[in-house]
Amino acid sequence: MNKRFVPARKAWELFQPFRKQIGVVLVLLASIQVISLLSPYLFGKVLNAIQEHQQPDDIIMLIGLTFLMWVFHVRLHHMKDIYELRRVDFLVWSHLTEETMSKILGLSIGQHRSQNSGITHSVISKGQSSLEQMTFLLLYTILPVLVYVLITVVLLLSFNLQAGMIVFAGTAGYCWLTLRNNRRFWPGIKSNLDLGHKNSKFYTEILRNTPLVQTNSQEKRVQGEQNERNQELVKSSQDIWIPFNIAAWNKHLLIILTRFAVLSLGAYLVYKHNYRYGDFVITWLWANQATGEIGNIGRLQREWLRLWGEARKYFAILDVEPAIKIDRNPVRIEKLEGRVEFRNVSFTYPNQRYVEVDDDEGQEEQKKRLPALVDVSFKIEPGERVAFVGESGAGKSTIVNLLLRGYDPDTGEIRVDDCDLRLVDLQLFRRQVGLVEQNVVLFDNTLRYNTLFGLNGQAASVTEMDLERVSHEARIDGFSHRLTNGWDTPIGENGLKLSGGERQRVGIARALIKNSRILILDEATSNIDAKNERLIKEAVHNASIGRTTIIIAHRLSTVRDVDKIFVMDKGKIVDEGRHEILCETCGIYRELVESQLVPL
Repeated sequence: MNKRFVPARKAWELFQPFRKQIGVVLVLLASIQVISLLSPYLFGKVLNAIQEHQQPDDIIMLIGLTFLMWVFHVRLHHMKDIYELRRVDFLVWSHLTEETMSKILGLSIGQHRSQNSGITHSVISKGQSSLEQMTFLLLYTILPVLVYVLITVVLLLSFNLQAGMIVFAGTAGYCWLTLRNNRRFWPGIKSNLDLGHKNSKFYTEILRNTPLVQTNSQEKRVQGEQNERNQELVKSSQDIWIPFNIAAWNKHLLIILTRFAVLSLGAYLVYKHNYRYGDFVITWLWANQATGEIGNIGRLQREWLRLWGEARKYFAILDVEPAIKIDRNPVRIEKLEGRVEFRNVSFTYPNQRYVEVDDDEGQEEQKKRLPALVDVSFKIEPGERVAFVGESGAGKSTIVNLLLRGYDPDTGEIRVDDCDLRLVDLQLFRRQVGLVEQNVVLFDNTLRYNTLFGLNGQAASVTEMDLERVSHEARIDGFSHRLTNGWDTPIGENGLKLSGGERQRVGIARALIKNSRILILDEATSNIDAKNERLIKEAVHNASIGRTTIIIAHRLSTVRDVDKIFVMDKGKIVDEGRHEILCETCGIYRELVESQLVPL
């Protein structure tokens, strides 16, 4: 299909569930438009009856019929509005939100981590809002006008062929000029919209990181940068929209000439006694209303193009295919044993951004990417406690990303319980994996909600005793006494009411309460003081008994007693063994130990 029509196809697919409701609305709109055209006709007939001195009863009947048409017109409008509120307006918004959420949650972890969240939020919020506005603009303004103009032209052609041809030529010429201007100005409009998204990205990041700006006394700097971006966007907008509005003058001039021609024709026919005054009024009102309505669409053209540009980027998100393909008949591992194996795995982080504002930037970024893992092989037995250590960038966290199937390896195979991870039911697998990252993500909700978030619909079965146990294991009881409402205390956006160490403890509690078969700790104690680190390490050690535990660590004091340590360097596993043996046999590990002053 031609790329030009892809957004239109996507819009049609989105609104398929509402095709019957939209059909009913269109029928009501057509009825309203027909009735609105009867009013000028009856008004003209009243004038003709007065001019010809017809019987008063006939004139009164025409006036009464006109009154009934007005009442029926208003009643139909009321019926349409009620129907829209019940069957269209709010349901369309709800449907679009559900479709967007379903699409975003269906994309891979890697795709989300590659995408700038500010641009994503901007594209989705603006795009969804634009699509809603376009829908209502099309349904309640543009289509009614087109139906009205079409019916009016047909009536004029049957009532007065010359007047009908004039209005037909004028409206057809107006539509042609509109399409020509669209093609002419679209590239500039698209560029302007891209610039707007970049501006929105910067603005969102500043608002998100306001404390960082203030603590570094950079208020004037970021304000200046924002002002420069605003001025660039204003200039870009003026450069495109001022010529656009100047070009619109030609269309409006055509409307004026069309009205002038109809007025002149009607006056001439009345002067030659070929037209009655009422007929002239009918012709003039129909022509004036038709050209006026089509002119209103022209005035909405700028808004339509802006909305269409925003919606196209939104459609681009809806058209993105998930990078991780789920097997149609996946292997369901109801209870993991916890065996993990990497077989000759190599991987380079791809550019998986699903919204591109500057394609060249993304391509250039892709060229600079280096392999994150090179021919990595290892095996972890059920219940084994292992650690991955190495300098930053050695590939430790990539192991976690691949194990959670945020990405698929370029080559090689990852197996869980002797099954290829690509064939495993991914959601069921992830429910049995507990992950604690260095930067714990928390919702603006209660402590209870955040702790129980990883439980798949089983939060109601968690008892207060379970919470107390996890609270002690994760050392939440060390700060819970100061929470005003205990577990039901709101902790603020991303846990802003908690310290860094306290947030990390909530993350640990969230992983422990899942009773996971595989427990992954990615720098899980990096923000915790020495005393609580020791206590949590003991708790994690107890919690790890009977389950596979994978520890990613810079601080080697946390991995001295694990069953096996994998030493990584430049995406490769260069050695493995226990702490004491590696200190004697592995130079890289010894350097890491000595740099942290960990006793040999």
